[in-house]
Amino acid sequence: MKLLIILTFLSLTTHAQELYHNCPLGGDNPRTASKDSLKNRYEIPSYYTPLSFDDMAKMTYDDTSAYPAVIEGYVILVKSGGKETCNCHSATDLDVHIELTKDSSYTEAKDAIIVEISPRIQALMKAQGIDYSMSHLKQTILHKRVRVYGYLFSDSEHKVNSSVDDGKGLIWRATCKELHPCVMLEVL
Repeated sequence: MKLLIILTFLSLTTHAQELYHNCPLGGDNPRTASKDSLKNRYEIPSYYTPLSFDDMAKMTYDDTSAYPAVIEGYVILVKSGGKETCNCHSATDLDVHIELTKDSSYTEAKDAIIVEISPRIQALMKAQGIDYSMSHLKQTILHKRVRVYGYLFSDSEHKVNSSVDDGKGLIWRATCKELHPCVMLEVL
C-alpha cells in the first residue's frame, strides 16, 4: 500500500509540474517556449559537474555548455525575478533571483553570476519541508557563502548585460550564463 501511495504522489507531482498553476513548461510565449521549458526543468540531477566561480564567470553566450553544475559563491542580492514568460506572467509565481560573486570583496552586480530558483522547484522543495521562498532565502543566505546546484543555461535576453560578452546595454552581470533553475543550495 505504501508503494502505491508514493507512486501516486510522484505521478501527481510530475503531472503538476508539467502544468504548474495552469502554466505549461514552455510558458505563455510560443517564441520563447523552448528556452522557457529549460528554465522550468524540475528533474533533480543525480550528478553535478563542479565549476569554479572564475570558470563560470568567463563563459560567454556562445559557450553551449548545458549540463548540471555546482558552484560556490557569496550572495550579494536576493530578489524577485519579476513577471516572466516562463511563469506565464504570473504576479505570484516568481523566480527567486540570486546574485553570487566570487567572495565578499566583490560587491558589484557586474561581477555576479545569476542563480534562479523557479516556482516549480520552490514547490518541490516545500513538499519536502524545505523553504526556498524569497523571504526565507533573504534571511538565510544573504551575505553568506553558498554552494548552489543547478542547470547551466545561457540567457540570451541578458547577453547585452554581460561583462564577458561585451554587452552594449547596462552591465549588471558577469555572464549571461546562469544556473537556472537552481535545484539545491547550502550555506557553507
